[in-house]
Amino acid sequence: MTTVCPWHETVLENTTATAATLLLSDAGNGGGELALALAEKFCGEGSGAADLLITLPENNHISVAAIRHLITFLSFAPVSRQRRVALVLQAECMQAAAANALLKTLEEPHHDKVLLLWASVNGQLPATVVSRCRMLMPAAPTKAAAATYTKTHGNVDLLAYCAHRPLATTHYPPNWQIEIANYLQQGAELDINAALPALTAGVEQQLATWQQQVLEYIKQGAPLNPHCAEWEESKIIGGINGLDGLLKWVSDGVRSTYALAPIFFPAHAAVLQQLTEGKKKKWLDFYRYLIQRRALQTHPLVKDLYMREILYAYQRLCI
Repeated sequence: MTTVCPWHETVLENTTATAATLLLSDAGNGGGELALALAEKFCGEGSGAADLLITLPENNHISVAAIRHLITFLSFAPVSRQRRVALVLQAECMQAAAANALLKTLEEPHHDKVLLLWASVNGQLPATVVSRCRMLMPAAPTKAAAATYTKTHGNVDLLAYCAHRPLATTHYPPNWQIEIANYLQQGAELDINAALPALTAGVEQQLATWQQQVLEYIKQGAPLNPHCAEWEESKIIGGINGLDGLLKWVSDGVRSTYALAPIFFPAHAAVLQQLTEGKKKKWLDFYRYLIQRRALQTHPLVKDLYMREILYAYQRLCI
């Protein structure tokens, strides 16, 4: 049985299979692990993994072809388990046409066919899909529960940086937060050429638990939707984009202009206050600028130039 986080144990125990379920839960709070555990539970008694189809995004998209294959998979009777389960991970990545292709399946429930969608981001799925699913929105862990869990399963030093999402702390190197802060606190004196490699280089990070479990299911015989990218370890160990750290730093800077304590960099309150003093509008405008520029952060052709432009803008902000 898939291991879930302590705050999800009751949800797993009390949730029964229905024709279509939409799970909305952040990956950093264990949403992926819960999705896999629910899929396993929904399959019911029996042996083997052939009755569980896993669909994943390819290049941040889930295509119409992938959804059509899912529909075909659900059209057949279970092989060795009580039900056939089609699990869509990161369902918010479905293209509009893919979501529309799914509607007829959502409207024709079968007792031995189950569709489970997991979305880690709320508000990005079409209302036509959401309205046809049983909604499951487990609560996030309390700060105390997150801290307790992270002491043995993550990096407590990064808990505030990761907005108290315990599993997200495992996606960063131990000194990531400190390294980012050491560069950014230089303000107008920032050495961009020195900072850029740290901000743009891919970081070899450990796999999220739910990703490891997906690999295990595939090894056990669970079919991966053939219209997804071949999902090997080398392709799911991702880099950490420097904009993540900069955005959180600037967010704390904006808070500083309102005399509020930093959330992500609490140890750098004095530095942030010095950098932002008398510059409330400039820091607010820069924060909006980063939000707009974030849309380009995954584009492989502009990665270096993109971050260099942003860091020059940050330098000017601190003058």
